[in-house]
Amino acid sequence: MKPIDDQIAVKLLVTCLNEEGNVLEFIEELMANLSSKIRLALVLVNNGSNDQTGSIINKLAQKYTCITTLHRDHPLEYGASILNAHQYPLNFNPDYIGWAPSDNQISGKDTAKTLNLLISNNPSFVKVERYEKNYSLMRKIQSYGFNIITSILYQKQFKDINGSPKLFHAKLFSLLDLQAKDWFLDGEAYLKVSRLMDKDNFIYVPARFNERTHGKSKTRWSTAFELFVQIVKFRLWGMPKWLNQLNV
Repeated sequence: MKPIDDQIAVKLLVTCLNEEGNVLEFIEELMANLSSKIRLALVLVNNGSNDQTGSIINKLAQKYTCITTLHRDHPLEYGASILNAHQYPLNFNPDYIGWAPSDNQISGKDTAKTLNLLISNNPSFVKVERYEKNYSLMRKIQSYGFNIITSILYQKQFKDINGSPKLFHAKLFSLLDLQAKDWFLDGEAYLKVSRLMDKDNFIYVPARFNERTHGKSKTRWSTAFELFVQIVKFRLWGMPKWLNQLNV
């Protein structure tokens, strides 16, 4: 193994809400495919689960020294869960910071592939671009329409805004000042990065979007409408306020 100083240090945040059927397979596959050149600090959050998720991630932490577990009595919203976990103190100075889903719809193998790309590319931003989504026709129309409307509002071409894992160079992450406590966190992060950087500097990682085999999705039809409202509000008020703070 290369010396630690030659490794890429990554802090990865993974929150889990009732994922007893998914998180074990996801983490085992991630660790099996992760390069030794990645020095990982993996924060696994039991986000108020009422199943065996907490017990499973505790056993994973006993097996893998890179895992830190956090347990909440009550769930936080998606964005709040990730941002709160990021604030947890670790004796770790990451080169990259990011988050990934624990539902195994993006496999642990593809998540490891995303992390491993950091080694030779040294990018500022990496995100998964999901394919083979097993959506209904209406859901496909909804997703396509969402990306088109966002591209028009921001005058840039966007695709799969909400795709994760997302990984940010630590210096870039510090500029984003992420605030969204709900599902808009992915959108806020991607839109801010797109404003600061040219898309040619992004790395998009194709990853199959698998059917959920255990548990239920937390997204609803209302989620799309809520995201649309957030996109418009952010375009009119959030983005200008953030840019003013950055003096951009």
